Amino acid sequence: MEPLPNRSPALTAEIAPSRETLAVTLAQLERRLQRFADDGAGAHATIVRLDEVLAQLSGGPAAQQGWEFGALTLPVQAAWKAVTTVLGKVMTEATGVSFESWTGLLASGRGSFDDYLSTLRAVGGLSTAHGTLAASADPEADLALLAKAKLATAGWRTAMRPVADFARLLDSMMTELTRRLSERGEPGAAPKGQAAGWVAQLQVAQQRMGEAVDVAADKLHLARGDLLNLVLGPLQEVRGRAAKLPSELNALHQGVSAMEDLLDLLDAQIRTRLGQLPRGEIEIVSLLFAALVQVPLLNADLSRTRADIVATRGYLTGVARMIADKAVSEATARSLQAEFDSHIEAAEETLHGLEQRARLWQDEGAPLIGAGLGWAEREFEVANVRQAVGQWSPAEAEARRQYVHRHRQAMTEALTLIGGLNAGGGNVRTIPAAV
Repeated sequence: MEPLPNRSPALTAEIAPSRETLAVTLAQLERRLQRFADDGAGAHATIVRLDEVLAQLSGGPAAQQGWEFGALTLPVQAAWKAVTTVLGKVMTEATGVSFESWTGLLASGRGSFDDYLSTLRAVGGLSTAHGTLAASADPEADLALLAKAKLATAGWRTAMRPVADFARLLDSMMTELTRRLSERGEPGAAPKGQAAGWVAQLQVAQQRMGEAVDVAADKLHLARGDLLNLVLGPLQEVRGRAAKLPSELNALHQGVSAMEDLLDLLDAQIRTRLGQLPRGEIEIVSLLFAALVQVPLLNADLSRTRADIVATRGYLTGVARMIADKAVSEATARSLQAEFDSHIEAAEETLHGLEQRARLWQDEGAPLIGAGLGWAEREFEVANVRQAVGQWSPAEAEARRQYVHRHRQAMTEALTLIGGLNAGGGNVRTIPAAV
């Protein structure tokens, strides 16, 4: 690419690949990893429960702890088989996928989620193992771990699609299942006349299944509904949680995309340190670090520091009100006011430095990010041309366009943040007078 606009040593120091920028990127990734683990805890627990329930249904009553029916074991097993057969028919009719296949897909989804969390924890442990990635004794091993994490990310995405599909369809499947299992045919009655062959067979099968359930229920002195609840209760219990799962996974997908970009950035930063990237790509590494990490962090630090000052001013105002109401002793009031004054003074010093950096980004960072948007537009065109002349396959060209699109979006968001960095500026030093 063309060289990025000239910039001051101060801005260069903020974004050029170095031990410091590498450590900042790793810290940002670790925060993302923790957020993913926290946000994904509920979805993970639901997937684990769905997997357990389908495995239990597939295994039958013999697989359930504490189920000892003695002489009634055979009729219970027959009833269990009857219920799960209808369940399988409903699933297949509604989704085109068999009960056995859904069981395998849920188990695979659970395993993929577990593996992904384990891999992310390993990536998050890099800073613990080496102090920072920049000081790592084995950067090649770190690159291998990052590659594994990126592969696990793709695997997680693939595994979650059928899990979300199952969760989305579970409610309607349970409604249909309950309707079918609640129906009672005339004992021993078979379809008459020349009814469609497969319809007649299905009606006979469902009637026999219902009879098997009723036999077991009678021997256990239960109503049919009670026995159905015994078999299907766990699936019914997880039904409400499953309804929320697709939206939870969709939200996690967005966080995973952000982590994937940070993994790519870390990979490029390490390769830069190893001298494996050409000059043009190093410029892009600097640009992406600015958009993905440095500008969002500066914006967050400014917001947090301003909010801290406003909150502490509120504490001072509260102390002043208590003084006026004679609700606090003079010694206590002086002590608290001194503490709050000192805190505000330190926070204002921090804010002053942050606002100086914000002005630097507004003066020099905006043109830098703008040049990056120009790079993105050219890269889109390059991908289209390479596909048109046959150098790249459509899949290769689309992968590149998606990569460029994500980073163009990050740069656009960074430009918006830069424009508002000092929007909350001004003199915030308004401290109530001391006692």
